[in-house]
Amino acid sequence: MTRIFYESMIKDSFPELQWLRVCTTEAYTATVYACDANLHLTERTRRKLHGFLQANGMVSCTYKVKHYFDMQKDLVFPAGELPSAVRVIAQKGYVTAKGVRMGIELAFPNIDPNSITVDKNAVLFTLKSGASLPPGASGQLELLLGEILPVGSVAKVTGA
Repeated sequence: MTRIFYESMIKDSFPELQWLRVCTTEAYTATVYACDANLHLTERTRRKLHGFLQANGMVSCTYKVKHYFDMQKDLVFPAGELPSAVRVIAQKGYVTAKGVRMGIELAFPNIDPNSITVDKNAVLFTLKSGASLPPGASGQLELLLGEILPVGSVAKVTGA
C-alpha cells in the first residue's frame, strides 16, 4: 500500500478529515497527519483512525496518528504535485515486485527494472547502463520512487 493508496482509503472512511498526509517517518512506520476543516483532530477520531489502520493497513507497519500541524515540528514537507504517471501507479498501490517493476518501466525510464534490491526497509534502484542524472536530481528521483513503494519503505538510487 502506497502513501497515495492509504490517503485515498482514509479519505473514503473518514470524509470529515479535510487535511491529510501519510508518510514514512521511520523504518516500517507510517505516520498519518490529519485534521478536519476546523483544524481539529479529536482524541476519539485519532483512536478510530489508529484502529482503522491496524485493521486495514499492512501488517508489517506500525502506525502513528498526529495532528496535521505536527508535520512542521516533525520536519515533514508537504507532498508536492506528482507527475501523472507516478500518481496513477501509486493510486493502484501495486507494491509487489512485479507491480514496482511495471511502475518503473512506465514512469522511470532511467532506472533498470531488473536490478532492484532490498536492504531492510530501503529499496535500492540502479540507473540503467549509460544513464545519468543532473547534479542533485537523485534526491528528487528517490522521493518519486518512494511514491510507488509501500509505506514504511524508502527508495535509494545507486549508480547516480
